[in-house]
Amino acid sequence: MTTETSRDERFVGRVRDLYATDPQFRAAAPSPEVTAAAHRPGLRLTEVVDAYLDGYAGRPALGQRAHELARDANGRTTTSLLPRFETITYRELHDRISALTREWRTDAGLDPGDFVAVLGFTSVDYAVIYLTCLHLGAVFVPLQSSAPAGQLAPIVAETEPRLLAAGIDSIDTAVEVATAAPSIERLVVFDYDDGDDTQRERYEAARARLTYAGRTIEVGSMSHDLATGRTLTDVPAFVAAAGEDPLASLIYTSGSTGTPKGAMYTADMMTRLWQRPSGPTEDVDGRLPAIHLQYMPLSHVFGLGWLVTTLASGGTGYFAARSDMSTLFDDIALIRPTALNLVPRVCDMIFRRYRGELDRRHDGDAAAAEVLATAGRALGRTLAGLVALLDPQTVVLAGGAGEALLPYTRSAYAAERLPLHTDVTLVPAALGAAAVAVGAARAAMTRQSTRPSADPGPVDPSGRPRSVTFPYTTETEPQ
Repeated sequence: MTTETSRDERFVGRVRDLYATDPQFRAAAPSPEVTAAAHRPGLRLTEVVDAYLDGYAGRPALGQRAHELARDANGRTTTSLLPRFETITYRELHDRISALTREWRTDAGLDPGDFVAVLGFTSVDYAVIYLTCLHLGAVFVPLQSSAPAGQLAPIVAETEPRLLAAGIDSIDTAVEVATAAPSIERLVVFDYDDGDDTQRERYEAARARLTYAGRTIEVGSMSHDLATGRTLTDVPAFVAAAGEDPLASLIYTSGSTGTPKGAMYTADMMTRLWQRPSGPTEDVDGRLPAIHLQYMPLSHVFGLGWLVTTLASGGTGYFAARSDMSTLFDDIALIRPTALNLVPRVCDMIFRRYRGELDRRHDGDAAAAEVLATAGRALGRTLAGLVALLDPQTVVLAGGAGEALLPYTRSAYAAERLPLHTDVTLVPAALGAAAVAVGAARAAMTRQSTRPSADPGPVDPSGRPRSVTFPYTTETEPQ
């Protein structure tokens, strides 16, 4: 039996146990009937989306960290996160989409084909705006929330959005963009609570800045638009005529390598995204329920696709509480996601968390200490053999796990090295865990090859290499 087979069997067994014992897991399983209804031949984009929203009406669809307003020591009202998530059902999500569709069609006058730009961190409000654009037939243009106004200006000039929706945390950049964009008629602020003193001050300052700049842009909150929309006459969702495939979204590159370029997604392309035959994860016995953490920006097709497949699987998407990822591990613990999409930054955060936990435990946790000791002794014996072969003056131990392993490695190295090499010392790299990355960056900057060569490098008068550096990282999985 291979390691891969063993892992697959453990995974399948774990899934079966969760179906049997975990009500939340079991309740999130995709429904074959709903999937079949959404995959009927001839359905257009909003008809597919509505099949999911109606078919899973009673299930939790989207979640966001609960919060409370409280006065601080200075008497200001601020927002504090609570250790739980609040969710809205697919029915409630559909109701919000319908209300915002009515308001933006009736009061804002948006027509099919108009462009709507969105700037902010991923959230329930952001998801509602995306789905509202689909129901309006408007072109959804997500903007990178980390980009400065100057970088966003060419995108806004090219797309000429009539409406700009901005999260309260991005409102300053949004004002800069709107001031210089004559096409923008309306600024809608989402993820905004007027009970928070800082948020309210930023909102009022944004209105004042636009007035001072001479821009007659209507500024309002998304919560106000939702309340107004609920009082208006229903507006049917946009359905493209037979044979037509209008533009549904423009998703731009970051512009880090030049002028941002927009990728065009038509309604039929978006329909195929919503009608994927399978979810983002599967096991050999069937579909894995989609209980997912949404932290990727919706301005990236990866983040948008993760949201779509979550909803198309009848799952629940929980949005990270902070854009700086400072709450990531708290969010994961509260959500218990069934799958997690990974990018390099998050992989690094997970590894650092693992390393920190391993370091914290190794003095008092017998199992963790044994893992470190076993790995450290094996490394020490290996280094003693390499020293006998290469005959260096010094051995420098670098890499992420080097510091934790060093005591065990030194002991084994001292016991295993040959008597003539007792002067060859083992020392930690001065740059610690960053040594390998810094060395790689320096090699790239100087265009040097990283392949081994016949050149032994710097030598002393005796002809021995001065030092040999051994990067070491561990891939040991936490138990």
